[in-house]
Amino acid sequence: MSIALIVTILASPASFAKIIESHSIALNFSLKDQNDKLLELSKLRGKIIVITASGRKGADDNKVWGEAIGKEYGDKLFYFGAADLRGVPPIFRWFALQITQKTAPPGISVLLDWEGKIFKAYDLVPEVSNVIVIDKYGKIRAKEAGKCSKESLQRLFIVLDKIMGEGN
Repeated sequence: MSIALIVTILASPASFAKIIESHSIALNFSLKDQNDKLLELSKLRGKIIVITASGRKGADDNKVWGEAIGKEYGDKLFYFGAADLRGVPPIFRWFALQITQKTAPPGISVLLDWEGKIFKAYDLVPEVSNVIVIDKYGKIRAKEAGKCSKESLQRLFIVLDKIMGEGN
């Protein structure tokens, strides 16, 4: 783990919400990413999925979550981000796309949520980073909103380890 990541995690205040295990079925959505690739949630059944989603204010926190999750689990799960772009006027969408393409971590899809599909479907908080864990059966196993802290990361890893231990 990089020193910057450790300092960021330790300096971050606790998350807004603890992880909740709901086990409700994840609603399907289809959105394109920053590279115009279509991603349909239903086509990912059979994989453990982690989504980080936020508006502009939570984007840096999404990167911290994503880096920590990627370092711990690598290819054991399918990870992508989602950007809440509901407030971007149509005339500025091209600029938002360019910014997303430049700032997205290499190899990571960031879904462009122009209508707030993911945020409405999962009742997410757009101003902060949100993390959603979906198991291979399409059930929401965890949801958290807020900054990535040592405690919130531990809670997330406990849930992911539990899911992986179930044979997912």
